Amino acid sequence: MTSKLPLLFATALAVALATPAAAVQIDVSNVAVPLWVSGVDISYGSHSYTGVIAGQIVLHAAYAGAIASPAFDVYAWCVDLFHDVYLGANTYHYILGGAVADDGNGATLSSLTGNQLMTLAAYGNARLAGADAGNADVSTAIQLAIWQTEYPGFTFSANAAITSHVAEFEAYAASHVSTNTSLTSLEGAQALVTDTIRLPPGDEQEVPEPFSGALLLTGLVGLGVIRRKLSA
Repeated sequence: MTSKLPLLFATALAVALATPAAAVQIDVSNVAVPLWVSGVDISYGSHSYTGVIAGQIVLHAAYAGAIASPAFDVYAWCVDLFHDVYLGANTYHYILGGAVADDGNGATLSSLTGNQLMTLAAYGNARLAGADAGNADVSTAIQLAIWQTEYPGFTFSANAAITSHVAEFEAYAASHVSTNTSLTSLEGAQALVTDTIRLPPGDEQEVPEPFSGALLLTGLVGLGVIRRKLSA
């Protein structure tokens, strides 16, 4: 049987970068959120969810096509509240994009906001790969900071440590700008952002510089939910 859990991810649908031939695709076989704190509630527009799973998303993936590779992990974050994703063993296909250009509601983001989202993703990955490894408060706070930066009117309720971290991380993003890598789903799953993808040696030319594709969004499906497959 399948159970829906309130979401805390983001994504937008489809699109080629410069040209279809230049697009670099990764195939995802498993989705996990290992670090998240229970008791977090979110609200955006007319939608409210309690007990959401918000935190760093770990994708087990491999390059597809001509640059097929052994599997590796990608550490990513949600940037769209309007699509679903299943946790656990699944098959998703993503292409590498440039800066985050649109939110899940189809609104164009300013370049500053897009870069702040990229900065938060890179900062979160660095914190969780370093002294804050295993810190669920930091993981949840980075995801909440991304949503709050991206969506005017987004609110959340969480413990004091997370709330303090969110303010800290938003202040960091306001004074540090970095452009990393966005992941755009080829099949309408959540659009994500990361800085952990690196092409195998010799294949760097496969990625257009600079990235020029714009995200093409599907229609709204309401505030997304993370889905977990459970045995009956």
